Amino acid sequence: MHLFQDLTDRQIGVLVPAYEHGLFDGPAQSRMTTIARREGLSRSTFGEHLRKGIAQPVRNACPRLKLRDAKGAPLQRPRASRHGGVEPRLEALREDAGVPHPKRFGSGSRDAAGSQGPTPGSR
Repeated sequence: MHLFQDLTDRQIGVLVPAYEHGLFDGPAQSRMTTIARREGLSRSTFGEHLRKGIAQPVRNACPRLKLRDAKGAPLQRPRASRHGGVEPRLEALREDAGVPHPKRFGSGSRDAAGSQGPTPGSR
């Protein structure tokens, strides 16, 4: 199944301007109401198409994400994180892609002998 399969023209027509006008930036560069007005839609209609347009690619990808991680190994069940949420095995995906874990980036410390402490990927 293609990631964007089943996206409607309206959903695409909402996703693209939302992205181009910075709605997904942190912090957002535009307000949903402003972008909706530019597209000739009410805020609620725009928001509904946006939500469904975001959900469809996730829905299409989810079965494959549940089957395998980047190494081809079966994914483990999600585990509770320190923050009480769910943390799937994204760390393995980051390591395979060569992306350091955000909380570990540059966190290696030197001991008294000057050797480097833990680095991403070492356990």
